[in-house]
Amino acid sequence: MGGYIPYHLRTNKNIERQLFIELLKKINHFQNLSEYTYIGFGGQFLEEYKILYSSFEIKKMISMEIEELVHQRQEFNKPLSCIECLHTDSTSFIEEYNRDSIGATIIWLDYTNMDLYTQLKDSEDILNKLEHGDIFKITLNANPSNLTSSNSGLAGSELHKKRMEVYQEKVSEYFPPSVTDETMMTTKKYPKVLKNTLKIMIDKVFREKSLNFITLTSFVYEDGQQMFTLTGLVIDENSCSEFFRVTQLEAWKFFTNQDNEITFIDVPWLSVKEKTLIDQYMPLEIGKDISEIHDTIGLNLSEKNIEDSREKLNEYSNYFHVMPQFMKIST
Repeated sequence: MGGYIPYHLRTNKNIERQLFIELLKKINHFQNLSEYTYIGFGGQFLEEYKILYSSFEIKKMISMEIEELVHQRQEFNKPLSCIECLHTDSTSFIEEYNRDSIGATIIWLDYTNMDLYTQLKDSEDILNKLEHGDIFKITLNANPSNLTSSNSGLAGSELHKKRMEVYQEKVSEYFPPSVTDETMMTTKKYPKVLKNTLKIMIDKVFREKSLNFITLTSFVYEDGQQMFTLTGLVIDENSCSEFFRVTQLEAWKFFTNQDNEITFIDVPWLSVKEKTLIDQYMPLEIGKDISEIHDTIGLNLSEKNIEDSREKLNEYSNYFHVMPQFMKIST
C-alpha cells in the first residue's frame, strides 16, 4: 500500500516534489495560492503539506486516506492545525467534492496500485468539477510488468502483446488509438502510453467547455517502482496568453506541454562527501564539456562504463538544486 512507503526518504520522488513546488511558485505569480485548498494523499507523515504551508501559507489542506492504520498515524503526526485528515478513498471524496464550498483547488491524486480504470474515472470526475485556476496533478504506477503475472511464462513480443491486451481491458474507453504496437508496453515506452491515455480522458472532459486544460509538467522517476506524474492547470481559454506571459513557464526547462514529451528523473545515489565535491562544479557553465568535469572530479558514478557515469553526472546537474541529502543524526 502506498501509505506505508516512506516517500520522504526517496530521492527521485523528493526531486519531483520539489519541482512541483517550483512550478507552483511560478503559477503563484498568476494566482495567489495562499487562498487555495490543497487536497492529496498525505501518507503517514504529510511531508508535502508542511512544504506547501511554508512555501505559500496555504491554510486549508485535506488528506484522503483509506487505510485505518495510516489514518491513525496521520492524526498523530499531523504537523499543522490547518490539515484535515479524512478516513476516505478518493472516489468517495470526489463524489462529495463541492467546488463552491471548498474554493480554488490544488489536487494531487498520488496513486500506487494498478486500478487504472477507477483512477481515470476519478480524474475525469474531479476535472469536470474544477474551474478556472484550479491545479490538477496525478501520479500513476508506470511499471508495465505489473500488468501480467510474474509466472505467466511469456516473454518477448508475446509478453508485450499480453500486456497491451490487459492494459486495454483496464482502461476501457480511455485506451488511446495511437497505441497500435505492443512494443509500447516496454518499461521505457510505457509512460508515453499513460500520458496519451490521460490525454484521451482530459480531451473528453474539456471538449465542449470554454475552459482549457494546459499540461505543464510530466515526469517519470523510479524509487523501487517506476512512476509517471502529470500536472496541469484548468484555465479560461481567454487567459492562456496572459498566464504564460506572467509565469514565463515556456522558458522553464521542465515545462513539458507536448503530447509525447516526458522528463525522466534518475539521479545517482551520492554520499555527503561526493555531493559536496560535485556541487563545487555546479551549475554547469553553458557549453562546458561534461566529460572534462567528470574526469576532473574523478568519481565513477556507474557500474556500466565511463560514458554512463558521465551521463549520470549530466543528469545530476539538472537536479542538484532540488536533490535532498539524507544523513544519520545521533541524539
